[in-house]
Amino acid sequence: MSVWTIKVVEETIVDALRYASRHAGRVGPQGIKSGALPFVIGSVEEYIEIWGEIPERAGDDDGDEMPVEYLPPYRVTLYTEALQWQCRYLPEKASPTEMRVFAAHLAAALRGTPTDKAARRLNLTRPRFYQLKDRAAGRIAVGLMRDRIGSNGLPEDEDDE
Repeated sequence: MSVWTIKVVEETIVDALRYASRHAGRVGPQGIKSGALPFVIGSVEEYIEIWGEIPERAGDDDGDEMPVEYLPPYRVTLYTEALQWQCRYLPEKASPTEMRVFAAHLAAALRGTPTDKAARRLNLTRPRFYQLKDRAAGRIAVGLMRDRIGSNGLPEDEDDE
């Protein structure tokens, strides 16, 4: 049986948010860049006439390629589930303030900024901010343990004990 702690829950959700921000495409109206129809070139001759010679290899010529981040499928499943934990486990008993504090903490952790600014914006003292943040993460951890969610983000079998 997996043990979910406040720290593990926070790290998993922040990692899931980082993964989603790097790999998910733009959605909604912000994903639409232009209302113009796409420019279509009909043949190779038209391309050469407009752009010049066709390059031998597409992309940069210096050979520096971005490394592709590979995650095993169970990790992607965990991250997909982790993005839903706040909606699944916090509305049950958490106050709106707890949810706002937890969201502000996640945003600060994602950006790498200190949480003191987030606490000031919410008009909370630093200890109270951390108390509410830990309470919200604890509620998620308790919900995960109650639902017997494993470290892969899926429910564990009853026979594993």
